[in-house]
Amino acid sequence: MALVLTGAAVAVSGFRLRIEDNPLVLLMFAFCLAFFSREIHFAGTSTGVYIAVVAIGVWAWRWRERLVAPVNTGQFKSWLFAAGWTYFLALLIQRRFFKHVFPESLLNWEHAMHVPMEEWMEVLAHALLLLTVLSGFNRKLKT
Repeated sequence: MALVLTGAAVAVSGFRLRIEDNPLVLLMFAFCLAFFSREIHFAGTSTGVYIAVVAIGVWAWRWRERLVAPVNTGQFKSWLFAAGWTYFLALLIQRRFFKHVFPESLLNWEHAMHVPMEEWMEVLAHALLLLTVLSGFNRKLKT
């Protein structure tokens, strides 16, 4: 499911990149491509995604003035926020953060549920990423 969702996000953002003149679409395409490559699971993708996200963050910071209008268009910001926090929660589950925060009595099921919770949270984050890419951007068609 993760490959399908991230692949669809790459395809949609790639299509939008081809028809729209929008720096946000370019950043989202790079972001989707990074997550898609991680789902293929070839050597170095786990570390590569973290490096790519930092690089895209730096890139977005440098373009921040150009991105204000597209980010504030429609519900893009809400979808991006939801996807970002869901990825962060999936990362916390993957790193077993909650096992160390809560008493064992509350999380005696954590060992058995760790992998399914992390996978479902990641799939939800991928679905939110796809919805983010589908949400309305400031459309300026290329001429």
